[in-house]
Amino acid sequence: MGNMKKTIDEMNPYAGITPVQLAEAEREIIRQYDETLLARANFTPSLPDGPVRNQATFGDMVPPDSAADRLRLVESSIRLHSAYVENVHLAGTPTPSEPQCSPQELIQRVQEYAPALGLSAIAYTDIPQKFIFSGKTIPFSKAFLFTQAMDVGIFNTAPHVDVQVHVADIYGSLGSIANQMALFIRKSGYPAIPNPALAGSVLYPPLAAYAGLGYPGRNGLLISPDNGPCQRIGAVFVDLPVEVQHAENPHTWIDAFCQKCGKCIRKCPSGAIREIPEMRSNDRPSCTDYEKCSMEYKTSFSCGICVKVCPFTTGSYEKLKNRFF
Repeated sequence: MGNMKKTIDEMNPYAGITPVQLAEAEREIIRQYDETLLARANFTPSLPDGPVRNQATFGDMVPPDSAADRLRLVESSIRLHSAYVENVHLAGTPTPSEPQCSPQELIQRVQEYAPALGLSAIAYTDIPQKFIFSGKTIPFSKAFLFTQAMDVGIFNTAPHVDVQVHVADIYGSLGSIANQMALFIRKSGYPAIPNPALAGSVLYPPLAAYAGLGYPGRNGLLISPDNGPCQRIGAVFVDLPVEVQHAENPHTWIDAFCQKCGKCIRKCPSGAIREIPEMRSNDRPSCTDYEKCSMEYKTSFSCGICVKVCPFTTGSYEKLKNRFF
């Protein structure tokens, strides 16, 4: 085993990269993204009591013991960083052409393009200020919000290094997808700026619920018909003169289901999920103690227990709904 570890380290082109360097690189590119948005002529700021963004990065996490696993995590983090770099580039680059189609036609084109990008669901939505992270800004007040499935089989191993690597991969994938979607929209002549899937400008789960993509569970994650809680969320900000028509969210029953279930509360290793919601900024109820959750996330390979045990991960959304009613 010792010789194998040495061989892996020798073959690793990133062997000299430390977790501290990864964390510093992630924070620096996030700072560049935030500053690029602030440098724009027009932007929408957060409310004074907006939600607070988690500042943890993959470089802050306890690294795996295995050299092979450390290599996998570093490679995933570098792919995520590359997506960040393009996020920043596009945030500071003007739209190069005149509109090639109507705004309504563009919305339809983007929604039809989404499955080819590997997305589960997509919605065009406005963004209320209450969902902008404190001290952050957004370039436009509308966006395409979308989800990408994570691998249930991998989450069945949680907590495990495979989960940590997979989550980093999905964040990097969503960042790249956001870049592709932004370029697609720009080629049609409309402004578009990708938002990083990790450490972006908006609080995704309640915004996704507002857009009708699902509803937050007790664990604070979006639960959707396609993936339950086993997904991540991304966004592309757009400047379109099309008002959003919000229908009644058909997924609000999830809240009552979660109140009766409580499985994630019982199984959470850090006790980070509350039985009774606590009111946070902007009168926003939350069942999650983010400090406890963040600590477990950083020390247990991105944890993932609440996703693993959720009935919406292990079962069918429609069957659970029919049984509940």
